[in-house]
Amino acid sequence: MVRLRPALGLICLLCLFLPFTARPDGGEPGPLPLLLLRSELRASRTVLVQTALRRPGLICVLDARRQDGEVMTVRGGLESAVLTAGPLKPKGLLRLLFRPLCYRPGSDLFQEDTDLRLDRSLNPCRRAGLLLEPLPGHLGLFSFSSPEKKAKSGGYLCLGLGEVRLEALALTSRPEQPEQAEEWLSLPAPYPGGRLLHLGARAGCAVSGWNLNLFAAVCGGERTPPGHTAQLAVARRSGGKKLALAGGICSPGFLTPDGRGGLPRLRAGICACLGDRGPLRVRGLAELLLKPSGQACAVGLRREYREELSARLLLPVRDAVWRLEGKAVVESAAEQEEPAHLSTAVSGEAELAREGPGLAVALGLKNGGQDRGNELGLEISSRRGGLKWSASLEARAGCAGSSACLRAGGEVELARKDGRFYLRLSCRDWLDPGRLTDAGAGLIELTSLTLGWETRAPLPAERVLK
Repeated sequence: MVRLRPALGLICLLCLFLPFTARPDGGEPGPLPLLLLRSELRASRTVLVQTALRRPGLICVLDARRQDGEVMTVRGGLESAVLTAGPLKPKGLLRLLFRPLCYRPGSDLFQEDTDLRLDRSLNPCRRAGLLLEPLPGHLGLFSFSSPEKKAKSGGYLCLGLGEVRLEALALTSRPEQPEQAEEWLSLPAPYPGGRLLHLGARAGCAVSGWNLNLFAAVCGGERTPPGHTAQLAVARRSGGKKLALAGGICSPGFLTPDGRGGLPRLRAGICACLGDRGPLRVRGLAELLLKPSGQACAVGLRREYREELSARLLLPVRDAVWRLEGKAVVESAAEQEEPAHLSTAVSGEAELAREGPGLAVALGLKNGGQDRGNELGLEISSRRGGLKWSASLEARAGCAGSSACLRAGGEVELARKDGRFYLRLSCRDWLDPGRLTDAGAGLIELTSLTLGWETRAPLPAERVLK
């Protein structure tokens, strides 16, 4: 975030002059230079304006945000073949390192190249920093930080040998030591402080239509024991058929670069799409997730595991497609002090949807157990030409210590060739109908309203340097 006028002036100069000095990548004709303007007005009295200038080989972005009458904050960034600065979005190995064993079989992340790209969303900046690529696409050195978190620095190396791709990553960080909680016995244990070092590698190859990816990482710190994680993903696509398998392990001592522990110990699953079988199209997902020692317990240790099974069925009928999805989740927990005692909770959800030309309707039922109760949702959406709208209504009942609650949302979007206009309205949280009868009831504070527009203007082609 930048609040100084000199910095703002420098960003504006970069946005004006750099686009006309950058060279396209590889000599192939890229997309035409484009000026993109976006603006949003939200119910929380937040105003966001973004100007983006894109041309082959370079993207410049300038954001301005003002919230609830505070001083306007300005954020800028640029992305070129060698240098990327500003808000960053991690890809590939970096995402796997921050969230190990958190992605399902068939996820595109397993085949995503390791990189840091410019984050052009209007959301608050999550990571800001600098990426220098002396060898674009092969060697990168970076340093970034998150709000209220110290900087993380490192580098990555990517090599391609025919159908084989090798990637290596080194990352060093110093997470903040959290304040000691009142309950000293907690799992996972709070991070003790000090510097952390992560080393990761990934190997991927494509053989006879099969994509294989193997990821492994180790970590160690000044005050923490070493830990490791590894994951294998296999996928194959052929026409309308798809088969994906993924499995991984994580040791108790492995920590993310933010110092977060308590990660899943084991995750394994299979996803299959059998293609067309007459009028039927079947897709299923079965997955096992083990996460022992994942919660604090006042009297001793607690072990938990979670099993999840989901299935999907598509049935085309005339000009519409009926979709039936179901998922069952079994969560069990056992106390170490009482190994014979095992508590099990079963929850599930089912959805029936009809997708036709211009109109789609979905009805879902979810049973979240004693803590979350039962949820019933209805969603209707339509798209005709450049007009798109959707509306949703959800109801929850049976929660422990609460009455029935409602949540609604809607969106209208009008798109044209040179831009779009959109309006979004949704509830921030579940609403108790009894509160709506109170005068004022802070209804505006309980809802989220976003009004935005986006326009695109191609730049004159004769101003592009070849």
